[in-house]
Amino acid sequence: MHYATVICYALNVVEEILYPKLRNFIEAMESKESQKWMQVVNEEIESMDQKQTWKHVDLPNNQRVVRCKWIFKKEKKKGRYSR
Repeated sequence: MHYATVICYALNVVEEILYPKLRNFIEAMESKESQKWMQVVNEEIESMDQKQTWKHVDLPNNQRVVRCKWIFKKEKKKGRYSR
């Protein structure tokens, strides 16, 4: 194994320990910081609503809903909750 690969791996491990990512909404809501995460979620939804990112429509027959994924991660330098 090359030194660069080992160093890269070590840095990724350290980052994951210092700045863990929550895997989904349920984990965020079950964490001790759930109130802060909920505030961020509400801010994001409000922002998308103001920008008219979507509109509510009836789902056509034989069609699927487009899914999305929320990523919950603190900003590294400020320890802030980002959306």
